[in-house]
Amino acid sequence: MAFEWTSDLVVRQFDLHDLEQAIRQGRVPRGVDMTQPWCELVEPLHLVSTRVGEFVIPAGFVYDQASLPGGVRWWMAPSDPRINKAACWHDYLSPWPNEEPPTFLIGGRSGHLSSVEAAEELYDGMRASGASWLDAAT
Repeated sequence: MAFEWTSDLVVRQFDLHDLEQAIRQGRVPRGVDMTQPWCELVEPLHLVSTRVGEFVIPAGFVYDQASLPGGVRWWMAPSDPRINKAACWHDYLSPWPNEEPPTFLIGGRSGHLSSVEAAEELYDGMRASGASWLDAAT
């Protein structure tokens, strides 16, 4: 599956005050893991994927970098550039509960990516960012 990043990832790391403000504004739901490293896109993130075509994640999107299990954090950090763009894309494809995922024209039909397709996009995005197949598969 072909995947290409067509812009750089430009983010602002949130501190606890920023995250609390984003929660009050409704940009992040209550009850999230506040120990995760949260970021906001400062500039739109552009990509091209065989599944969805050209797409832009808008500036202002808030995500929690990569939600990695503690057991692999010695190997990969949530802020690792081989992961971070793809984590942003995956979080955009997998919105918060009670929010609609983005709609795409896929194979002539309008719809959402399945959770399997979103995971495949994560894998493809990581590979396009330089992650090995093993890192991306993990």
